[in-house]
Amino acid sequence: MNKALSMNWGHYTASFSKSYVGRKAWDNAFTFSIVRNPWAKAYSFYKYHKKYQNSNQKHRMYAKYKTFESWINSLMPHHYNDEHEKVLFPKNPHIQIDWISEKNNIIVDFVFKLESIKNELKVLEDKIGKKVFLPHVNKVSEANEYRSKYDKNMIDIVGNLCKRDIEAFGYDF
Repeated sequence: MNKALSMNWGHYTASFSKSYVGRKAWDNAFTFSIVRNPWAKAYSFYKYHKKYQNSNQKHRMYAKYKTFESWINSLMPHHYNDEHEKVLFPKNPHIQIDWISEKNNIIVDFVFKLESIKNELKVLEDKIGKKVFLPHVNKVSEANEYRSKYDKNMIDIVGNLCKRDIEAFGYDF
């Protein structure tokens, strides 16, 4: 989305973003986020970090997980625990609703689902008054590739870890 909107905004929580830009600017802006099917997101997250495990210090922890299954069975450990990141990221970055909520209330104006963003993009285009072209950046997996990478136990682990997202955004495997 950064490329599509010619922006350079990092992966921050909505709460941090609101405090950064100020309440008045936040209230006057159209705020949004993009969520993703938790099972697809977990697979993509793992593949991305494995891909860059040798070139990024933070991603080196993923080298010990030889398989996607071993990472899932270890409850999807992550590297989002540096001191400065504790301010910017939720305790568990896999829980998407925590990125966009304060006190369990979603604080962005609109939540796009990655799986249907092309159909929902008109909402954003209407708000900003121009067409938006979404380039595919950091592609590490195909749309439904994740489905063949899970067994029943892995499906349940992600389902339990991401239960709040599944309920909030209506996802299923």
